[in-house]
Amino acid sequence: MTYRIAVFVLLSLYFFSGFGNTRALARPTLVFEVKSGRVLHAEQAGLPWHPASLTKLMTAYIVFGEIAAGRLKSNQKIRVSKAAMSAPPSKIGVPAGKSVTVRQAMRAMAIRSANDMAVVLAEAVSGSEKDFAKRMNQVARGLGMSGTNFVNSHGLPAPEQITTARDMGLLARAIILEYPKQSRVFGERYLKWGKKKLRNRNKMLRTFKGADGLKTGFICASGFNLVASATRRGKRLVSVFLGAPTAAYRFAASARMLEKGFSQKFVKLRFKRKLASLVNSGGRTAPVNLRPDVCEKQKVATITKAKDLKGWGILFGVYKTSKSAKRVLLNSMANLRGAVRGAQAAVLNGKAKNRHGAVLAGLNLKEAKFACDWLSRAGAKCVRISPRQMRRPMALLR
Repeated sequence: MTYRIAVFVLLSLYFFSGFGNTRALARPTLVFEVKSGRVLHAEQAGLPWHPASLTKLMTAYIVFGEIAAGRLKSNQKIRVSKAAMSAPPSKIGVPAGKSVTVRQAMRAMAIRSANDMAVVLAEAVSGSEKDFAKRMNQVARGLGMSGTNFVNSHGLPAPEQITTARDMGLLARAIILEYPKQSRVFGERYLKWGKKKLRNRNKMLRTFKGADGLKTGFICASGFNLVASATRRGKRLVSVFLGAPTAAYRFAASARMLEKGFSQKFVKLRFKRKLASLVNSGGRTAPVNLRPDVCEKQKVATITKAKDLKGWGILFGVYKTSKSAKRVLLNSMANLRGAVRGAQAAVLNGKAKNRHGAVLAGLNLKEAKFACDWLSRAGAKCVRISPRQMRRPMALLR
């Protein structure tokens, strides 16, 4: 599969996400210019969501402030408590009673998303994680993060741990502008820990031109989150993506958003809004729980013979070989888990050479329209197939 086809499939899956559920759910997305705070794109940016490990951005922001104020030093030794040691993965695994430096803990948290090191830093600042959470919320209010509430320093599952794409944007901008040197830790590609060389969990740093930070996040309830930063020709942009069904999905969609931001092709560029002017919605209402969609197996579709396809459908693309079409179809089904249920799937083999289609069918008109609507907004192509066309699907491949 070519790179272009792979990106198209991933992005198609992003904009399909949620159309098979009882209600359509657009994942929160945001792109803005760091220096001016000008919003280039915002979709559901005020919708309540679980931050997962994006929480660590606030932990880092507070620690950066403590270092700047002289209350902490980068080379200062801080002790690993039993509470820190017992934090679930991902973690570095330093035994209780041992010590690490503030710099070591910060790098482990920023690069490898180490939950144990987040607790170590929280306790170094406030004595306990509970008191640190209070500090986090005070700082959040000061930054105007009106839709955010923290209860821990790392982002592990907690029903009351809530944020929005808007608020994460405000936090990311504050980190970059107030602590330009310290914030570079989020852009480091590797963490050396003993004999181990561990990769940064932010794949954008290796795959997107100009990528220079910030943070990934995942728990089952939130799906895959990403706050990504990139700089080109002196202009720095930040994107926020919440609720992707897979890790690959969030990276592909974020890359497309940033690419469009740098090329100035966002339709909403005409709206000269500032980040702080975006409005949070829902108050402290509970975010959508994506656990059934992301972490519990759902049967997306049944492989069906072409002659048995019914209802409305979506054509993913036409490929040179049946093998390529099947690979795309299986990949699509895997990534659509939770977004589509009980559909039909088929590879169509046309009479002409090099004409093999990957098709998802068994949808109703509303579902098919929703999918194509979002694809159109993204600038991607979408081929909707009517029930009449589905009676003779091979005609699509002429």
